Parts: sequence; C-alpha cells; structure tokens
Amino acid sequence: YTGTLAAEADQSKEVKVNKTGKRYIVDVPDLAAHELSKDYTITITTEGGTATIPVSALSYVKLLFNANETTLARNAVAAILGYATAAYNLNNQN
Repeated sequence: YTGTLAAEADQSKEVKVNKTGKRYIVDVPDLAAHELSKDYTITITTEGGTATIPVSALSYVKLLFNANETTLARNAVAAILGYATAAYNLNNQN
C-alpha cells in the first residue's frame, strides 16, 4: 500500500504509524508492562476504506509462538508471556 494510512486506538491511547520497508507498524507508545495482555481496538483508515482489528502486544507474541518451532524461539516467547503475566498480577494485587 502506498497511500495515506492513519490509525487510532480505543481507550484514549495514542497510536503512531511507522513504515518499515513494505510493512506498516502500529505503535502504541507508553504501554505499561501490566497492559501487555490488554486488548485494544485499532481502526486503520486508508483511501480505500476503514478496517478495525482487535490486538494486544501479546497477540503478536502468540503469532510468533505459533509460527516458530525452534526451542530457542519458543523459550523467548514463553519468557515474554511470563513477564507480562507477572507484571499484570503484581499490578492487580490487593
């Protein structure tokens, strides 16, 4: 895609769109560790129309986990998931 692309997130999160090669990266800055598993609805608008997708930082991690069969890749992804879970639990302690 070579036209203009804009993105916005729900829950008042700022969104930045960056292009790297042929890919666009939607960045949600200042995402705290305990928010890694939180779902956001991202709305992407182009000249051709609008698309809405639900994502979280961990949805990308899950995609990587399912796509890689090497032990090293699976261990790295499992470590990220463990970190996110621990941060979420620590933030939500009573």
